[in-house]
Amino acid sequence: MNIQELYDRENLSYKEYVAYLKDKYGDVVDDYYREKSYNRLLNGEIKQPTKGKFSRTVDGLITHHIKEDEYLNLSNIEWIKAFQYPYEAQAKENLVYCNLIEHAWLHMLIAEETDNKFGLPGLWVFIVPTIEDSYISEYVPAGAWRRNVYESSYLTKEEAEHFIGYLEKRVPVNHNLPQLLDDKWIDDKYPNVGKISINNKSPREKILTELFDRKYAPQFKPPKTFKDFKEFKINEFRDDLLQELDDLVKNLDDWRDDYYKPDKQ
Repeated sequence: MNIQELYDRENLSYKEYVAYLKDKYGDVVDDYYREKSYNRLLNGEIKQPTKGKFSRTVDGLITHHIKEDEYLNLSNIEWIKAFQYPYEAQAKENLVYCNLIEHAWLHMLIAEETDNKFGLPGLWVFIVPTIEDSYISEYVPAGAWRRNVYESSYLTKEEAEHFIGYLEKRVPVNHNLPQLLDDKWIDDKYPNVGKISINNKSPREKILTELFDRKYAPQFKPPKTFKDFKEFKINEFRDDLLQELDDLVKNLDDWRDDYYKPDKQ
């Protein structure tokens, strides 16, 4: 993307930038969740509400909840149930299309305008790590929709590094993040990895090491190495790796698993 397009609009407020994106991409065509099933979720009648047909990942676009300047983590089922978020926040009028880099910009503006009460966790725990994986570490994602998002948001390594530095100046990562997170986001999305001391700050290398030791070592016996395994996983995002690891450790008995864990080749 043309990153200068963002910098040229650095004086826009959150609401002004949302309006700019709606003008650029058009209105979102459907609600995020169907109202009837959403209400059934809030009442504890079902575990998963039905999503609307709003997606434009074919165009490389993400759907952002505009009211994330009032509520945290609006797409997360566990948070919706815990905090009983109103259906209004899921309505199509309160959604906007954006690419990955524009999504980061939206969360930066939210954090600034709410004194870091909202926006900051999504920015530094999910969005920025994806930008780092994609354009700095140059892990090209597998899967059609992820590839579409990758391409629509493409930055050179230098542009990505400058952009993240710009974000850090406007909403520093260490401001209130530990207080806001308390590891809750990763606990909700990946509830099992804490058993093996993986958390929201764990580097990609540590996640890969755990996956290698617990699953892939038999496939990568000498002369193959851990380096070959990393190449094998090069196109997978951090979220995908965490999900795979979370599934692996879902039912493990901590001490038994660690005792029998194979040595890395």
